Amino acid sequence: MMTVGGSTRCYQCDSTHLLQKALTEGTNDSCVSSVFTTTDFFASQYTTDDDDHLTHDYAGCQFTTATITTHTGLSVDNLPACNNCKVGYEQIRKDNKRCQSIKTENFTNTNEIELVKRHNEMALAN
Repeated sequence: MMTVGGSTRCYQCDSTHLLQKALTEGTNDSCVSSVFTTTDFFASQYTTDDDDHLTHDYAGCQFTTATITTHTGLSVDNLPACNNCKVGYEQIRKDNKRCQSIKTENFTNTNEIELVKRHNEMALAN
């Protein structure tokens, strides 16, 4: 965290929070809960039978610029878009509303595989 022009600016929040970046000068960045509950769900190939379709966890999202006023009772259309996934995560929805932990099978470069393994081990330890 640092202060720029009188406003607090952050790079990333902890694993249970989502960074809400301020869009205007004089407004601070803030960390908000990374879990949202909706009244409907995504009907797509990206959901599986073991998903809780109404709970959306943004733990893999580094930040959003959306204004977040509530975490419950939303429609999936009103979920914030994730502007960037955290290191070790990748976007899996074309509307940028879900970051998933990267699997080592997705890489051929041994350095990338090692970095992903380390990230996943650290995520499991926390």
